[in-house]
Amino acid sequence: MLINCQTPIMEADGKQWVSKVPAVSFFIPGAWYNIVALMEETGVRYYCNIASPPYMHGNVVTYIDYDLDVVLYANGHIDIVDRDEYERHKVSYHYSDIVQNKVTEGLAQLLNRIQNQKAPFQDDLVVSYYDLWRQQYVGE
Repeated sequence: MLINCQTPIMEADGKQWVSKVPAVSFFIPGAWYNIVALMEETGVRYYCNIASPPYMHGNVVTYIDYDLDVVLYANGHIDIVDRDEYERHKVSYHYSDIVQNKVTEGLAQLLNRIQNQKAPFQDDLVVSYYDLWRQQYVGE
C-alpha cells in the first residue's frame, strides 16, 4: 500500500503529471491489477488498472499497464474503460496468449472483489489508512 498527495507521476512515455487529490494505492502480490482509491470531495473513487503484478525497481513501484481500467464511483456505479485501447495495443504490441489470459483473469478477479466489497473496496478502511498517514507524516 502506498499513500500519496500531490505526487509526481511518470508515464512510460516520459510524460509527467502531479496527482491532484490524495490517494491510497493498493498493490496485491501476484494480482494482475492495482487499485488507486482517490480521496475526492464527493467520496472515494476507485481507479483500477489491469496491469502486471508490481515489482520494485530501486525505490520505484513498476508495472506494465495494459490500458484496460475499471472505475468504481462513490455512488457504486462501475465502468470498464479503455477496452478499445487494450484491443489496439494487444495487436500492435503482440501480447502473448499468456498475457491476454492473465489480463482476462485479472479483470474477472477484480470485478469479483468489487462486487463482493472485499478489501480494499471499503471506504471506511481507505479513509482510516489515509487519516493514519496524515497524522503520522503530515502532523494533522
